Amino acid sequence: MNRRRYKDDAVSPVIAVILLVAITVVLIGVLFLWVQTIISTDKTSTPTITGYVEIGMDEYGEEYYYITIESVSGGNDPFISTVEWSVLDSGGATRATGRTDDVFVYGNTTLYPVDNSRHVGFGDQPGDGMVNQNDFFVIRSASLDNANQGIAERGGSLVLLYGPTGDQMAKIVF
Repeated sequence: MNRRRYKDDAVSPVIAVILLVAITVVLIGVLFLWVQTIISTDKTSTPTITGYVEIGMDEYGEEYYYITIESVSGGNDPFISTVEWSVLDSGGATRATGRTDDVFVYGNTTLYPVDNSRHVGFGDQPGDGMVNQNDFFVIRSASLDNANQGIAERGGSLVLLYGPTGDQMAKIVF
């Protein structure tokens, strides 16, 4: 009787090494692509921001415009350090400019009269370092009661620019 003998080795050691190297290269490629999509931020598209305005009085009798961010669309939520703002009067002339991270009010909705040089504040409501829904700007009004301290007037607007592109994200009229 002729009997066949089979080897117990399934794959030769050389082929096993080649397969391990190939699998490692494929996994590194997949990992590289995955990490690239996570860390890439699209700086070429400017998000669009919408918001609404409420007029209020604080406990000191000063009038303020509260501008709440309603939505951010068309790109990633911008970091607060990349958003520049301008307050324009009703004729379109610039009354004040700055960066959002320079006017942080840390959740307060009042610009205290002790600091009369501060006319604009920004509240990062979820505290995530991004400009997104429910964040707000507070702008001191130039109404008759506090005309010597405020900068904003009815018919004026808040303009938000996206720093990486320099494009306008929003123009919210109050």
